Amino acid sequence: MQLLIVDDELLAIEAIQYAVPWEQLGIISVFTANHIKKAKEIFGQHKIDILLCDIEMPKGSGLELLEWVREHASNTVTIFMTCHAEFQYAKKAFQLGGLDYILKPIPYDELTAAIRNGIEKIRKDSESLENYQIRLLWNRHQPMIIENFWLDVISQSIPANPQAIQEAAAGRNIALAETMEFVPILIQVKRWNKDFSKRDGKIMEYALRNASEELLLNQDGGAGHLIALHEATLLAIQTFEQASQRETMLQRCQTLIESCCQFFYCDVSCYIGQPSAVHAMAETVESLLAYDRNNVTRLSGAFLVSEQQTPLDNVKVPDMTTWAIMLKEDGSKEKVLKEVDRYLHKLSESRGVDLWNLQRFQQDMLQMIYYVLKLKGIHAHRLFTDPESLSLSSNATRSLADLRAWSEHVIGKAEDSIVGMEKSDSIVQRIKNYIGHHLDHDLTRDSIADMICLNPDYLTRVFKKETGQSIVEYIAQERVKCAKELLAKTEMPVSAIALSVGYNNFSHFSQMFKKHVQMNPGEYRCRFADKEPIR
Repeated sequence: MQLLIVDDELLAIEAIQYAVPWEQLGIISVFTANHIKKAKEIFGQHKIDILLCDIEMPKGSGLELLEWVREHASNTVTIFMTCHAEFQYAKKAFQLGGLDYILKPIPYDELTAAIRNGIEKIRKDSESLENYQIRLLWNRHQPMIIENFWLDVISQSIPANPQAIQEAAAGRNIALAETMEFVPILIQVKRWNKDFSKRDGKIMEYALRNASEELLLNQDGGAGHLIALHEATLLAIQTFEQASQRETMLQRCQTLIESCCQFFYCDVSCYIGQPSAVHAMAETVESLLAYDRNNVTRLSGAFLVSEQQTPLDNVKVPDMTTWAIMLKEDGSKEKVLKEVDRYLHKLSESRGVDLWNLQRFQQDMLQMIYYVLKLKGIHAHRLFTDPESLSLSSNATRSLADLRAWSEHVIGKAEDSIVGMEKSDSIVQRIKNYIGHHLDHDLTRDSIADMICLNPDYLTRVFKKETGQSIVEYIAQERVKCAKELLAKTEMPVSAIALSVGYNNFSHFSQMFKKHVQMNPGEYRCRFADKEPIR
């Protein structure tokens, strides 16, 4: 066998070359590359059985290289190396897919054992391939070809009739008997229970894919393929052989769900469809996606999906008039949330609760919140356009738990804004503090209103009532006060002082200063330099 080492550290490559007993392992050639481009060139010139690859490299990551290898050399076994200890939790995930994951500095006995395991895996796979029947020939084709075929079937880019599908399969050298049936299994990540960086999230998704292949498709020599429909959404397609197969898959899905909770920190639901011919697969998969969209009560579980629909209980959306009064008059978040919990608990115990029920509740809740905010002179868009609010809103109808989290968020923000607005002294002080720290900015009534999430007209009235000044007058007063300090106590040029208090136009600054102080900035400096400035 032949092996390729890819690492941007030449000393690391040399150490591995000298430390591993290649001849004892049966490795006849060891190639090296210090970046992805060179590695691809070697793959183009030689058959590489084992890839030993660093993850973090300046000219492309090891995961990017592996994606390319899966398309161009799908039988290559990959072993990752990295110096980042936080990736330890992903080790078991990669092992589920037949890969290994070694931390630097490399323990060479562990590396040797990993290479030996990779060699054994290649030999077993090779022996199995020799005995495959025609229905198992799927796994001998490059995964991307098969994945694209299924995606075309599901999207109906290939017409949904047996003749068109047979022609498309033959054109791609895919062995497909007309009588074959398949069982689709939709694997949907409902929620990640841990925050990941973008890179770690990709590793988790890749590990989840490997685990799904191992637990659902590679048991007992089963034949099938796994494709990615969307982000965090996989579809396993297995050839159908006997009636008990769906029950067996139900048990294996439950094992996958438990593994995902333990190793990948996520809640997963699996939906097992009816056995279908290829030309009926698009309709069958759409029924699984619809079932998932309407599964709003269970974040984790395995389901046998049939064509029968669960009868729907008549659960009405609550009258939120009293909720609006609670929020408007009392500012009582707890009371409103108690009513929300009571209704959501009723939904959770009802039959047939689906996406539509959650959408109706969310729309009525928004209407109630917006009504209260309008009465208080608060603009809703100033409260609910931050990233957290937008994310919670978009996920609100995925489950009862998500709807509860969103409800608590919007009610809490509305309450905080109402309480803060009604404490006018606090508002005025916040305005003054903001102006004091941003004199060099382009301060306007609207920009200050945005900062405290209030209607600009209402803000102006409150400030005028409490201070006897308009906001514009107060800003000018504070800028003059600061300019006096700087003129009397520093040697800063007058033009620089003008910029530091928010005036880009020197002439405008001089006019404003003279209007308030009855002398221009230069005269003021001559008279009061190194003295306590007049107020």
